[in-house]
Amino acid sequence: MKNSGKVFHAIIFVPILRCIRMGAKMYETKPYNVSEKWEARHAI
Repeated sequence: MKNSGKVFHAIIFVPILRCIRMGAKMYETKPYNVSEKWEARHAI
């Protein structure tokens, strides 16, 4: 059970952390573009 828990943790959290890091980089480099895209999505 302990091993399966580690595998489950890796499968779930590693991609999430990667997405968060990529999102943070994108937001830092292009905050205005991101905000415009979000506004467009919510407008639709």
